[in-house]
Amino acid sequence: MNWLEVSLGALVKIKGGGTPSRKIPEYYEGEVPWATVKDLKGMYISETQEYITQDAIKDSAANLIPAGNIILCTRVGLGKVAINTIDIAINQDLKALFCCESLLPKYLLYYLSSLTTLIQYQGAGATVKGITIEQVKHWPIPLPPIAEQRRIVEILDQADSLRKKRAEANVKAERILPALFIKMFGDPKEWDENNSIKPLGELVEFQSGGTPSKKKPEYWEGQIPWVSPKDMKKDLLLDAMDHISELAIEETPAKLVPKDSVLIVVRGMILAHTVPVALAGAELTINQDMKALIPKTDEINSLYLFSALKASHSRLLAQVGTAGHGTRKLDTRFLIELPIMIPSKSKLKTFEAALEIGKKATGQINYTASKLEALFQNLLHRAFSSDLTAEWRKAHMAELFQEMEHQAKVLGLERAVEYEQLGVLE
Repeated sequence: MNWLEVSLGALVKIKGGGTPSRKIPEYYEGEVPWATVKDLKGMYISETQEYITQDAIKDSAANLIPAGNIILCTRVGLGKVAINTIDIAINQDLKALFCCESLLPKYLLYYLSSLTTLIQYQGAGATVKGITIEQVKHWPIPLPPIAEQRRIVEILDQADSLRKKRAEANVKAERILPALFIKMFGDPKEWDENNSIKPLGELVEFQSGGTPSKKKPEYWEGQIPWVSPKDMKKDLLLDAMDHISELAIEETPAKLVPKDSVLIVVRGMILAHTVPVALAGAELTINQDMKALIPKTDEINSLYLFSALKASHSRLLAQVGTAGHGTRKLDTRFLIELPIMIPSKSKLKTFEAALEIGKKATGQINYTASKLEALFQNLLHRAFSSDLTAEWRKAHMAELFQEMEHQAKVLGLERAVEYEQLGVLE
């Protein structure tokens, strides 16, 4: 069956937003939720970080959007989409899409989610990429009957609920390392003179980084990983988004960092909520917003130091201050004085053995999570290519959901076995 394809502009009304003047602080002392791109964190917007007054709405372009409509990011965070579950005002980077009676908002939400890559590709702008209302109006959308839209939404909702187990498993995986460390060595916040303590500065060498000039393309035509905070999303870094040349190392402050160094972000807005730490799994370079910690004594090794910093996250975060232009900074002097407990050789060996179990658990989580995501994306594609008809569902849905449920079970239930082996999670 081929569905009717319609321009989105024929099915929705689009309303933009605005930002009340920051020069009038009382505008931001109201009770009206005011959404920006930072509030689009999932499928729904049920709260916002900032609130404004009715006068702020009246005196600006920040329109009030009733609950139940589509909120689309058309500038910063291009392609993000959600449904607001509460009445909200929106800023200029967002657009509200009001569906006509022939189009279910949830169906449109899933459809726009399937177009994320295309939307980002269409973005234009020298610094911040954006799309126009006219572009949005011309997007074609397959329009099955309302009854079929409901069936598609029900199927995708079921699949999405299984997919959400991935996030739950990832949260558990992130807790393994610090929980295991605290179980074996105690909470770093509670270390005292009864422990064998040394300041971090006595145990490691600190190496800074740098950014080669962008005006010299030859600096950026090499194969050497150049790590910046945006790469610090994994525990083990083998590569980076950007690469530099040997010439850049010879002529700029971006020097090679040895494999097995511990990397930490010490400057940037990410420090407002997270202090990223990672292990260098290969020889690489770093930018000026980071430090590399290189053990200079056999009293500790990189894996132990990495784990100690992970377990000390709340302590590190509490020391983050504000640098120039409002950005966040973790003072190197604090890191130099940070107390680190020196473990016994036998306990260190036991810790490394226990980590192997954790690596197997998290490795399987990552594999099953990626497979589950691939299954969901496959289903999302079929949903809007008219493949998700009664005939296709009859032939394939049982098999597809059986596979998705298996993956969700692996992420949720079977992983509990590994956690119990570690003995560190509730």
